[in-house]
Amino acid sequence: MAELRRRTEHEKTSATLVSTRPATSTTNAVEGTQCEQIEHRSAHDNAVEVERLRTEAQRLRTEAERLHIKAQEKEAAASRMHELLILDRQIELARIHARSPAPGAMDPRQG
Repeated sequence: MAELRRRTEHEKTSATLVSTRPATSTTNAVEGTQCEQIEHRSAHDNAVEVERLRTEAQRLRTEAERLHIKAQEKEAAASRMHELLILDRQIELARIHARSPAPGAMDPRQG
């Protein structure tokens, strides 16, 4: 009788283990699927963020290029202004020299 009781308890334990294995297997499958979904979502989110950062970097490069061109244009305009100022002063100096007699030249009225 004791052996029958042990066998029955052993069968119950075995039956319990066998019956919980499919549930455990199902739980593991669900957890595995959830984990895969989380990994997939995370990979997708990372890909979206990488693309956003690439787009932002390209926008910043374009803006930097635009500002560089604008700075070059300002520098070229300042250089042209300086050249025009020098030309104006040279013209003014030439007019001054044209109005005054050369040093050592005699004025015919003084003669």
